[in-house]
Amino acid sequence: MCPVIGVQSTTNLQSNKKNTPDILIIPKDGYLIPYRIYINKKIWNDETSDSFWSGIHSLYGIFYISEPGIRKNHEIKNIKNIDLAPTILHLFNIPIPNDMDGIVLIECFEEESELAKREIIFQDVEKIKRLKIKYNN
Repeated sequence: MCPVIGVQSTTNLQSNKKNTPDILIIPKDGYLIPYRIYINKKIWNDETSDSFWSGIHSLYGIFYISEPGIRKNHEIKNIKNIDLAPTILHLFNIPIPNDMDGIVLIECFEEESELAKREIIFQDVEKIKRLKIKYNN
């Protein structure tokens, strides 16, 4: 049995390229990747191993949100971690960079709330970069 869900290239990720690995290995539930991989050591261990681990990582998590205008006792299916930042920016009425991945989780807002009715504002990142260059030189 292969303990991997998938392996993905990270060349297209929008991140700090200096600290981004070349590949992303996604282990199946019940398998862990050690903090450091040493030559001639086991790479794959189960969760009962006593090796040094950086933590247990999963594609699944829990997101709780409580605020006026948020739907009560509502479960949203298929949330992605990249949806959290745009949703939080929208909550604080902060423009969302137009190159940011993810969506605003409108489903978590009460239908008649100000949050649901509020326009989602996007910010042109390239324009801001040009202005910074123009006025910082």
